[in-house]
Amino acid sequence: MMTQNFYFQRWITNGFIILSLMFLMFVPVRAQNANRTVNITDQTNLAAIRTLINDAIVAVNNLGGGTVTVTGVHVCTAPISEPVNIPSGVTVLWKADLSSDVPANYVLCLSGEGVFEVTDEGIETGTSVRIANFALSAMYVQRAIFVEAGSTVTVKVSGGTVSTLHKGIAISSGANVEVSGGTVSAGGNTSSAISGRTNITISGTGRVEAQATAINTSGTITVNGGTIIGSFAVQNSLTVAQNVTLTIPQEYTLAVREKATVNNYGTIVNNGTIANSGIIVNNGTITNNKVINIDNGKIVGGNVLAGEHNIYLNINYSF
Repeated sequence: MMTQNFYFQRWITNGFIILSLMFLMFVPVRAQNANRTVNITDQTNLAAIRTLINDAIVAVNNLGGGTVTVTGVHVCTAPISEPVNIPSGVTVLWKADLSSDVPANYVLCLSGEGVFEVTDEGIETGTSVRIANFALSAMYVQRAIFVEAGSTVTVKVSGGTVSTLHKGIAISSGANVEVSGGTVSAGGNTSSAISGRTNITISGTGRVEAQATAINTSGTITVNGGTIIGSFAVQNSLTVAQNVTLTIPQEYTLAVREKATVNNYGTIVNNGTIANSGIIVNNGTITNNKVINIDNGKIVGGNVLAGEHNIYLNINYSF
C-alpha cells in the first residue's frame, strides 16, 4: 500500500509539473516587459533619435507589441529623410520636447500601421527667424509631423502641443488624426493645423487652431467636443455631436463644398461666415450672428436663428 501511495503521489507531482510547463508554453510573449522608454536628450542629431526610437520599436514588436515612451528635450540641428516605422500593435507615446530650427520638409516622418500619441510636451517647427526667412523665399511646406503616403499610422494628441509657424502644417496625414487634448496649431497666413486626406476626430479638451486654415482635409471631420479656431472646409462630411457646440469665430469661414454634408446634432454658432454649397442637415440649432451664404446648397430641418443678421440665399435651398 505504501508503494502504491508513493507512485500515486509521484504521478500527481509529475503531472503538475507537466501541466505547469504546458501553461508556460502558452503564456503570451507580451507577459514579459515589452515596453521601452527612450530619452532623446543626449542624442547628437535627429538621425540618432530616429535610430534610437526604431531600435526600441523593433524590440517591442519582437515581443508581441507594446509601448515605446519617448522623453527628453532636443533641438534639431539637421533634418532626416528616413521615417520612424511603427508596426501594428505598437504605440509610441511622445512625452518629449522636440523643436526644429532647420529648414526642412518635416521634423518627424512616420510610417507603418501603429499609433503615435503626443501626451505631453510636443513637437514644434518653424519657431525662428531663420525658418521664417526660408519659408518666405522657398516653395516648400514645413511639417511638424508627416505621415508617409500609404501608411495608416493613427496620430493622436491627448496633451502637449504640435505646432508650426510661418508656411507650414502641424500634422500632415492621409490616415486618422484624433485630438482629444492638447493643442494642434499653425501660425502664418498660409499655414494649416491639420491637412491631408485624413479622417479627423476632435473631442474632450482638444484644440485645433490656426491663423489661416485650421483643417484642410478631403476626409471626414467629427466634432465630439474640443475647440476649432480658424477657417476650414468640409469636402466630405462634418458631424457635430449632440450636446456639442461648434463656434465659427469672427473673421473665419466654415466652407461646405459642393457634394459635402454637414450633420448637426448639437449647436453651430456662427460669428463669422458659413459658405454653403452642399447640404447642412440640421438636427439641432444654428445660431447665426454674422453671415450664412447659401450658394446652390441646402439647410434642411432644425432651428436657424438669424438674430439681427442676414442669411443670403441662392436657388435650391430649404428650411
